[in-house]
This record gives sequence, structure tokens and C-alpha cells, in this order.
Amino acid sequence: MLPAVYCAIVTYHPELLNSTLLMLLVESEKNAPFTIFTETLGVLLMYEIIREAGIRLPKVVGGAVSIVSGLIIGDAAVSSGLISTPLLTITALAVISGFVVPELNAPMMLLRFVYLFAGGAFGLFGIALVSCAVLANICATETYGFPYTAPISPFYRRGLRDTAFREPIRKMQNGGFTVEEYHE
Repeated sequence: MLPAVYCAIVTYHPELLNSTLLMLLVESEKNAPFTIFTETLGVLLMYEIIREAGIRLPKVVGGAVSIVSGLIIGDAAVSSGLISTPLLTITALAVISGFVVPELNAPMMLLRFVYLFAGGAFGLFGIALVSCAVLANICATETYGFPYTAPISPFYRRGLRDTAFREPIRKMQNGGFTVEEYHE
């Protein structure tokens, strides 16, 4: 979500930045020929292309090619003035944080672009709308007939005993809940 928030704040909500940071961003963006949204979209597409190339190459070479090409292309893009340094830094942070849970790479890639389009079109309001849609989807998801966000949504008081804080095991024995109790 970080590139989308950056794009939304710089484009629609610059009053959220302090004056020093705002002047730094203005200075770095004044030489860039594209809008913040276009720059961010280009950087994210460039990253996805490099990532796909690294996946399709043999393991021994793939990682090295991804790192070297990312460094070279990123440095060349900043040096030529096509993108700004803060944008490249923000995108790099978002990309690195995407490696925390590798299984979520595909949904994260898709959501990264959805958030970017929402933030580029409607600012923080658009990001909030997409976040509400994602949260509603998570709350509606079930795994093996059990709600994914249980016991918080749907709220089940007895199930909260081991959610917010750790209850002693003796209190929790024979006090569990079943899938049938959720469907009642």
C-alpha cells in the first residue's frame, strides 16, 4: 500500500507533509517529466518485469540478475531524471516488505496495482474504499466452514479468551467452541 499512499499524499494531500519534507519532494519531482501516478506505475511495472525474469531464470543466476538489473535500471532511471529518488525508495521498501510472506506474492502484486489506481484517482479516500472492500472480503471468507476472522467477526465472546490475551490452559480446557456453534 505504501506506493499508493505516497502517490495519494503527494498528489491530493500535500498538507499532510511537513514543510521540509514537502520542499524535498518538490525539489526531486520538479525535474521528472511524468506525473507521480505515471512514475509509480512505471516503477512497479519495471519491478514486476524484473521479478518475472528472475523467476524464470535458473536459481543460481536468477537472484543475481534480479538484483543487478534492479540496481542498474533504478540508478539509470534516477540519474536520467525519469523518476525521483523518494519514489524509488518508497517502492523499494514496499517491494522488500512483500517478501515477508512469499505465499501472498500474487495477491499482493494485484492489490498493489488496485491500491495505486484507487490512490491515483481518489487519493486517500480511494485507498480507504479499497481497504474496506478487502476487509469485507476477509470477513466473508471461510476455511473448512470456519470463519477466517473468528471469533472477532462474527463476534463470539467465548472464543475471545485466547485472542486478546493468554488465558491459563486449565480455564480453556473443555471450553472450546465448534463450527456448529458458529452456524447457530
